[in-house]
Formats: sequence, C-alpha cells, structure tokens
Amino acid sequence: MSIKKLAIRFIAVFTIALVAPALVTLLWNLIQHGDRTINWGTTFMFAFLFSILLTWRKWREMKTKQGDAN
Repeated sequence: MSIKKLAIRFIAVFTIALVAPALVTLLWNLIQHGDRTINWGTTFMFAFLFSILLTWRKWREMKTKQGDAN
C-alpha cells in the first residue's frame, strides 16, 4: 500500500471515527443532561485510536497478501 493510499485511508477513517463519537456524546448529553455539548477530548481520542488501529490493520492485511503472492 502506498503512502498516498495509506494517508487517504487514515483521513477517511479519522473523519468517520470523529463524527460517530461526536454524535453519541451530543445525544447522550442532550438526553441525560438537557445540554447540547460534545466531549471533544473523548471524541478525538477515539478518532485517533480507531484511525491508527484500523489503518494499521489494513496495511498489515495488504502486506501479508503481497507476501503470499510472491
């Protein structure tokens, strides 16, 4: 997997992983406390964690497939 594809995948996963926890914390705070706030610390932590792990997993998967082909 090239660096460009790896970066695009990281950004795509990061964007999705940023939106999902933001919506969850927004809805949780709205339902639980009646306040429209987003916990940005948790949101960015999950986004970085999932984007790094899922990109790394895909990179490893592609690397093993290339190794099996040789």
